Amino acid sequence: MIKKYIYQARSKIILPEKKEFSAIEEENYKKKYLLHPGSGGKKKNLSPDELESVIKKIAITPLNTDILIGPAEYGDEFIRKKFRGFRIFENIMDFSVLISIIKNHDFYIGYDSGISHLAALCGVEGIVFFKIDNSEIWKPFSKKFIIEHK
Repeated sequence: MIKKYIYQARSKIILPEKKEFSAIEEENYKKKYLLHPGSGGKKKNLSPDELESVIKKIAITPLNTDILIGPAEYGDEFIRKKFRGFRIFENIMDFSVLISIIKNHDFYIGYDSGISHLAALCGVEGIVFFKIDNSEIWKPFSKKFIIEHK
């Protein structure tokens, strides 16, 4: 069903290449993560070093994580290089498709963005990183979300 909508929306999914994974990576695959490494403004985003730290802490791999990028992140060379080998959902503009993608994951990782609020409304667990805005005012409404300040 997702593929049908993605085709209609002229969006694109990039599938990872097959490769061998270690036993530790196989174990991490039990939970399916969705990472949205962007927002409407660059000042809200984690720096490459901060994002690298999150990736290591959560043990994000192509086996357990899909990447969701929108128009703001589309041309970001760091994101393109960093997530080569991951399944990438690009420019999904249809909310019903976004909701389907989010609900097919166990845990959402993102920044202060509209997609983070949508993920909270979908009822998945997640973590949202705030850099410049007041999280007490702008945090997503969900008891399942962790709010982290960087």
